[in-house]
Amino acid sequence: MTAPVNPSPSPSLFVADWTVSGITGKECRLDPVRQIRKPSGKTTKMKRFSALLLAVFLLLGTMVSCASGPSSSEPVSGDASEPPESSGEPVTEEPAPEDLLFAGADPLPDELVLPESVFGEDGTVFRSIVLPAEADTILSVAAEELQYHIQKITDTVLPIVGRTGSGYGSLIVATPESLSGMRDLFADDLEWLAELEEPETGKRWGSDGFAVRRSGNHIFLIGNTSRGALNAVYDFLEENFGILWIRSSEDIGLILEQSPTVTVTKADYREKSPFELRGWHMLDYLNNSPETYRYLVRNKLNLISPASKYYSLESIGVENSTRIGINGILKSTMMESPIYDPDDPSL
Repeated sequence: MTAPVNPSPSPSLFVADWTVSGITGKECRLDPVRQIRKPSGKTTKMKRFSALLLAVFLLLGTMVSCASGPSSSEPVSGDASEPPESSGEPVTEEPAPEDLLFAGADPLPDELVLPESVFGEDGTVFRSIVLPAEADTILSVAAEELQYHIQKITDTVLPIVGRTGSGYGSLIVATPESLSGMRDLFADDLEWLAELEEPETGKRWGSDGFAVRRSGNHIFLIGNTSRGALNAVYDFLEENFGILWIRSSEDIGLILEQSPTVTVTKADYREKSPFELRGWHMLDYLNNSPETYRYLVRNKLNLISPASKYYSLESIGVENSTRIGINGILKSTMMESPIYDPDDPSL
């Protein structure tokens, strides 16, 4: 006869399973994870003993884990995660060689509006035009012409200042006489521009050549002469801004496309003309207006007729030494050109 089954539930024994859950530092958490019902029969005492022994082993293992500190995924030493100690002295960034050229220049004005309209292909923003303090009248004209035409296209005014600034690029108009430090920075270009005569042939290149160079955050528009730097400005505008001057009247002769921003794509080249004198010879009695000569100058022409004696043309970048008379030095000038070939039947 079987013994009657006790309808009441057996008493329960809760065994705590110590698990290391989300340890940070030495924090441990006790999680009750399962319930063991009390068995009946002769094995009850043995199972109680086994469960108690298992709990003891789990407890000892967890205590060892808590005492061992952070897990292996964290730095073993606290020093490894700490930033290096500072010497207490401020870290100063060395100025770029281009900025050292203006070390003695006057500081920039406190309130200076710096537009973001002219960019380099690398994202550099050219926000000012730099004119050295020693610049002559023609260099000043070059900076003003650069400012004027950029404003015509972008409707923004790049300020003309005496030095570079921090954190942005500048368009720098200069000659060795106005900025002596550039002699070392662009020694190769200046030497090439100064080589006017070919020793073997006696042929001569124009003395108003120029170079356009990107150096650091800045673009230099330079020449051995001020007229050369002026030519650099006009060529830079034509190549990068798409400007054309086709008539002396700007209303019908200034060709450009307006845009809020312009990206400079050509800023590393140099040129010099194979002709010292270039232009149109206009008769004295025509009494041509200054706008006509400005138009010629913008196209990098330098042959000025006697009619210009009625005007002061230095304000538009024309030196008095470029004025010539009607009596005939054009043939000899052409024959001295490096590209002149007496055997060419077209000449």
